[in-house]
Amino acid sequence: MVSTFMSKLKPKALTVCRINLNTMLIEVFTVVISAYQVIKYWRFQRPAARKLSHAPSLGTTISVRPLSKAHSEDTGSAIEPIDHNPSVEYLQPSDRLMTMTALARVLSSNPAPLQDFSARCDFSGENIAFLTRLAKLKQFYPVAERAQAYDAALRLYIDFVSPRDAAFPLNLSSQQLKALEDMFESAARAVCGEALKPALPFFEDPMSATSSGLNEAAAWLPYQGDVPEGFHEGVFDDAREHIESLVLTNTWPKFVREMQEERGTSIDRARCGK
Repeated sequence: MVSTFMSKLKPKALTVCRINLNTMLIEVFTVVISAYQVIKYWRFQRPAARKLSHAPSLGTTISVRPLSKAHSEDTGSAIEPIDHNPSVEYLQPSDRLMTMTALARVLSSNPAPLQDFSARCDFSGENIAFLTRLAKLKQFYPVAERAQAYDAALRLYIDFVSPRDAAFPLNLSSQQLKALEDMFESAARAVCGEALKPALPFFEDPMSATSSGLNEAAAWLPYQGDVPEGFHEGVFDDAREHIESLVLTNTWPKFVREMQEERGTSIDRARCGK
């Protein structure tokens, strides 16, 4: 009887052991992979964060320029450092690009490669698009009337900030978002209507197509209401600084490394061809 009981117990015990072993392996892999991702992210972020802390001393001595199409094809890179100041000679070539000045130069002169990379590899294309649009808005302010300037700023808010209207709202703090909502949300509702994201995203209201078309058409009509007294050219400055910091410490280091890897691969191929 004892032997029969043990023979029946062994398969069950083996099954329990296998389940426990599988569970333990899953937990180990989950922890190891998560730790690896955190370490990898930290390694990417550390150089940019270190350079950001020294931005006042290094930002004025470092610059980059977009390469010509022929040159970029030869080197495999869309950017290169052009500064040779002895005060930054101790930095590695990659470190020379880990500054806000380098990022700002690319955003102002040749943002397309960074825009493509952020959308393709970092899933943060809205950040680069926002910074590019905001730079154009800054150029528009001096020649625009106050109502026109507010309307242009409202479009920027609708496209990138508004939780109701933006396809991919920016990752802003609650305080930054509230300040912009106080400035633009009522005007956005006047232009776009009471657009709400449905609780059931796959439920399609029979009138949704018509309503959506009207909202899209209304979104391009100029705002006819009063301009808030607190509106000024720097209304997006806090949001800009926050997004620039995110790009500098997250997207920018990855972009620089990819450009350098492509450049190294291109140079190696050229040498092998010779």
